[in-house]
Amino acid sequence: MFSSAVDLRASGKHYETTDPLSTLIASKRTSEDEERPDYPRKLNASRNILQTLPNDFILSLKCLVELDVSDNRLKTIDCGLSQLPELKVVDVRGNHLHSLPDDISNCPSLLELNLGENTFEAFPMQLLEMPRLKQLYLGSNKIANLPSDIKKMTGLEVLFLGGNRLQAIPHEISELHLLHSLALCHNVLTGLPLAVCEMHSLVSLQLHNNRLETLPPALLHMQNLREISLRNNPLVSRFVRDHVDDVPPLQELAARTIKKASVPYSADSLPSILINYLDSSQRCDNPECLGVYFHVFYRQVKFVDFCGKYRIPFLHYLCSPQCHYSVPGHSSAFSTASSSSQSSEDTGDESDARERRKMRRVLIAEP
Repeated sequence: MFSSAVDLRASGKHYETTDPLSTLIASKRTSEDEERPDYPRKLNASRNILQTLPNDFILSLKCLVELDVSDNRLKTIDCGLSQLPELKVVDVRGNHLHSLPDDISNCPSLLELNLGENTFEAFPMQLLEMPRLKQLYLGSNKIANLPSDIKKMTGLEVLFLGGNRLQAIPHEISELHLLHSLALCHNVLTGLPLAVCEMHSLVSLQLHNNRLETLPPALLHMQNLREISLRNNPLVSRFVRDHVDDVPPLQELAARTIKKASVPYSADSLPSILINYLDSSQRCDNPECLGVYFHVFYRQVKFVDFCGKYRIPFLHYLCSPQCHYSVPGHSSAFSTASSSSQSSEDTGDESDARERRKMRRVLIAEP
């Protein structure tokens, strides 16, 4: 018979080394357990003053499934975690870690890793080789950039990056097709990549306490998004004013006319540089307009009414300062077409109820 006790709780004991833990483990293993070291399956040694996890101690925990050494004074973790075949959960938050052992990417069963409240200044590159990892918590560190290869972490379902120094998010994050919870709060983000709107599994998006001024319009059409947190962002307090207020150059005006009138062109009639220019046209965001633009465009902010209470600005790119349009349930309150701002107010009705149902909660003032 094996011992029915599989948990070892040694939290808040002020242990400075792992020796007392080894003694406890040895005292609780029965003679039967020596043939199959089944104890412990879960080890909670949080809130001590451990500075290291020696390799020999880690290797003595062959059947460990969950390891909690949060809120200690760990500066490093010795190699050895990869030798624990059943290890699924590791919690090392609240320590002084700035790097990970190289072999952590070889942990065969690891599904959840909490590295929050440490001193990481860069995203640990070993994590990119862990496609099976489902939950990653890296909050309250000093990370300023995310690698584009984060797309390799294809198994991620929860990614917490709040409380770092992120200024931008790589568009490759949209390739995490299983991700349903993304926390980017308490960073210094000024915008989001349009690719975020392609994350069709996303249910929760935390963006509060950043420097966001607008959001991509396609965010409205994310079918599964139910919670978005936006409080403490500039949003409507400051908009981009560094736009061009001159008339578009003659080349752009001529190219717009060609595209709008569908004038045929080919390599027989135009040099390749002009063909490439014509092919670079962008459609005006106004669905009622058939116009295009190239390098000169006009920014307009549409305010979208969510849940009948909150209005959130979405940025649109228009071909002309006169190119305004009305969307039921939306109100246009700001347009930066030249050095002077224009404003208007559209009346709402019930026709946007379908869009409101897509967004169950918009957390602006709620903590």
